[in-house]
Amino acid sequence: MSEDLAEVATLISAWPFVAADWAGAGVVPFGEDVLHSPTQTVTSFTDDLATIADYMVEVMHERDGIGLAANQIGLPLRMFVHNMPRVAPPVIVNPRIIESSGTWEFSEGCLSMTVDGTHALLKRPKRLVVECLDVKGRPMRIEADEYLSRVFQHEIDHLDGVVYAERLTGDHRDRVFKLMRLAGVPVDKLDDLT
Repeated sequence: MSEDLAEVATLISAWPFVAADWAGAGVVPFGEDVLHSPTQTVTSFTDDLATIADYMVEVMHERDGIGLAANQIGLPLRMFVHNMPRVAPPVIVNPRIIESSGTWEFSEGCLSMTVDGTHALLKRPKRLVVECLDVKGRPMRIEADEYLSRVFQHEIDHLDGVVYAERLTGDHRDRVFKLMRLAGVPVDKLDDLT
């Protein structure tokens, strides 16, 4: 880890969270308030923000993640990173879904809750249009389809204080919640958004 990224890791410790067996190292687990509360709009686009984004990308890659929201590392900022830089800039700041269409069912999981067997099918819109900023504060409009759309929706949910398990329905919800309870995940902190 670079010296700059080590400084970010120290900064992040200012927002302490209790590590849990059901989340990857350095990732906020289900049940922590910062993960279940809406994040704050980013208003300052400095080198510090870019350094935080670099740290988030590193954590995401170390945990074999597809995306990571800032509140998943303990920072209540409206920003996420993803690992598909060929189709969209890897750092997304202050995203807002302005249009969605279609439906697509696909399996989801989460770095904040890595209990075996808890990936589950979830229906979400297939396509979306997102207005956001890049890490330097420049406006962007991104059209996302299928997989990229799914990642954006999952991470934007995090930024709104929502985790994927709260969107599960029927047998998928019953199975995932049973496995979470058995693992000690505080499911009482989760809402039913169905």
